[in-house]
Amino acid sequence: NATSECVRVGGKSLRNILQRWGHKDQNKRRYSNRPFVAERSPLMQKTPRLNQQISRGQYLLLACLGIISLLVLWVAASYSGMIRPLFLPTPTAVFNSAITLFRDFNLAGDILISLYRIVLGFLLSVIVSIPLGVYLGMNKRGEAFFDPIISFIRYIPVSAFVPLFILWFGIGELQKVLLIFAGVAPYLTILIFDVVANTKKEYAEAAY
Repeated sequence: NATSECVRVGGKSLRNILQRWGHKDQNKRRYSNRPFVAERSPLMQKTPRLNQQISRGQYLLLACLGIISLLVLWVAASYSGMIRPLFLPTPTAVFNSAITLFRDFNLAGDILISLYRIVLGFLLSVIVSIPLGVYLGMNKRGEAFFDPIISFIRYIPVSAFVPLFILWFGIGELQKVLLIFAGVAPYLTILIFDVVANTKKEYAEAAY
């Protein structure tokens, strides 16, 4: 009887130990399946996020406030006499002068001629820059040949070409259009080249 009692007590103890270990193992599995979420410190909670998104309405409101603030500063500085009219005319004087230019000096016609030159120069830049940029992005030999030339022209101010273009092409419309072309084409070529060169290889292979 003593022996059987010892066996019975020992069996209960062993079952209790195994049950405890099983319970601990279940807790470990249950907690290990939970995703780890780091708690934010109070300092991090108070720190504003960089480049925080705002709604379109807030963006338009802030944009209008910026323009209105500039106009208010202009009105205050010009009408108060803080700045002489020679250097900062009042909004009324600017408005009257604009009406005079449109009515008596054909400002609308001058604007249309300028738009014609800008559009023509930009279209010429597009016709040259898109094929050239795609070619440079796909061909390393072409990039090695054209990159020094384009980089050299790109860092020259466009105004530096004005005397040369007057000597080479005269003072007609061709000189003005080519001057706009020289100011746009190098930058547009580099932009297209960068986009094509950074295109993933899988996309290029899928296009064939």
